[in-house]
Amino acid sequence: MSAFDGTVGGPDASDDEGLNSLAIEKRMRRQRWACCRILYKIDEVDRHYSAKFHETSKLSIELVLIIFAHFFNRLWIVFSFILATFVGYFRYDVMLESLGYQPVNKEDLDFVARLRLGFTFTLYYALCLGVMVTSTQILKYTIRRPRPERLPHTSRLNNLRKAEDGTFSMPSGDSSAAACFCFLYSYVLQVPAIYLMLPLVMAGRVYYQCHWIADTMVGACIGTFWGFMGYWQFSLIAPFLQLVAGPGTYIPME
Repeated sequence: MSAFDGTVGGPDASDDEGLNSLAIEKRMRRQRWACCRILYKIDEVDRHYSAKFHETSKLSIELVLIIFAHFFNRLWIVFSFILATFVGYFRYDVMLESLGYQPVNKEDLDFVARLRLGFTFTLYYALCLGVMVTSTQILKYTIRRPRPERLPHTSRLNNLRKAEDGTFSMPSGDSSAAACFCFLYSYVLQVPAIYLMLPLVMAGRVYYQCHWIADTMVGACIGTFWGFMGYWQFSLIAPFLQLVAGPGTYIPME
């Protein structure tokens, strides 16, 4: 009996539903297969061009990249904290104003007070960095992309690749840290020229055979995202930073 005769949900309707579900499942399989093919092709191109850089052994290139390749790596990152305190000491007024807070009169501040304000920028950067590191580590152990092999026929002044043994490649934590660092310097301290550092860090990590090119690109996007989030949601951590800077330092502009 048809639906027009009063029958609801008869055999024909159930058959149609089954055919529709099969069609949807086939379409989803085709889409997954297409995505896998695209990712495979991207990976192939990435490895091809990364390998060209891995196989390069030129002292002139390494001398340019060596500092940047190490700057955000493990204990070396302490130097970025020192630099943040130093620059924050001189540009604390720019920091406050760019974040929407009233600048403090320089005549009212002594050396210790300015140093505390500079140190708050370091804490601000460290908090953003902590969230960023957590997210990159989760992604590393989720994606589990192997790092490039150390090429014995190439020469490097420092075997930075050895320090990365046993860890995964995607995304690049150093590139993420550099991107977060550059974003905060550019938007909070108004030093946009700092972005010249980012491509050098990314290139250095590839040159030392620690990463593929795509690792550094994804890492830069992640670091930029967390830098932006720290800038956008600064009001949430301002009370904590005020405990360090002292009362009357983080007064919102009217």
